[in-house]
Amino acid sequence: MVNSTTLEAKMGCYNLRKNQFLHIAKGNQEVEAKLVVKTAEINWVGTDSPTLIPISIHSSFHEGIEGTLKMEAMIKMIQENIQSSPTILLCEVAHLQVMSLRDSSAKTTCRQDADKLVEEFSPLFEGCKTVFWEDYVQNDSTYSFFREKVYSQYEKDPAFRRFVAEDALSTYTPKRRVLYPNKGLFLEKTKEDLLEQSICLHVLSQKGYKFQTYPGKYYSAVEYLAREMPISLIHVFVAVEKKRVVEPATH
Repeated sequence: MVNSTTLEAKMGCYNLRKNQFLHIAKGNQEVEAKLVVKTAEINWVGTDSPTLIPISIHSSFHEGIEGTLKMEAMIKMIQENIQSSPTILLCEVAHLQVMSLRDSSAKTTCRQDADKLVEEFSPLFEGCKTVFWEDYVQNDSTYSFFREKVYSQYEKDPAFRRFVAEDALSTYTPKRRVLYPNKGLFLEKTKEDLLEQSICLHVLSQKGYKFQTYPGKYYSAVEYLAREMPISLIHVFVAVEKKRVVEPATH
């Protein structure tokens, strides 16, 4: 059941709003903060079904002390509203093909960066199952089957190809134009990464996951394919808003 103290019906576009009051010490910084974690979807609240929390390796979401605040607020809110232990998925290969254009050892680099995140947030991940994309998804016995299905759908479905192309183009920001001046090659590698993300969702759904909570939305292509090749995994978009961050007075 939904806790009535955390549910606010139709408040903006969000139905669930949870205040998190945190005290964080990181390095030589110490802050007290109030954050609001909110989501429109509430069908996951109170679930005992397997729930997933993907963590993007090179996202700005978890950078610095403000990133630590957002991570803790989000994970605590999820833990407080489900009856099972969530799985933390480190997404170290989600953008591997694009990164390989600049780093010939991208796979190793990404895994090392993922290991650093696990070490950094180990107290926060306590009580959660922590897994890596390569180990948990790509090495799963169903991965090859779903890879073949996704690529087959891409070859025969013009709408899917159009969504993939549009999503790839949308990621070619001014910053990436500098990092990846070969636009055509960047777009081709981005398409491969998008297809990999679709494969991942099917593997995770096959593993029995019911909900995926993430501070971001699906790409249009991934969302489209989830409808055309139905999966049981439901995406829950979580927003984290900083209301107040102050440094405690020193004595």
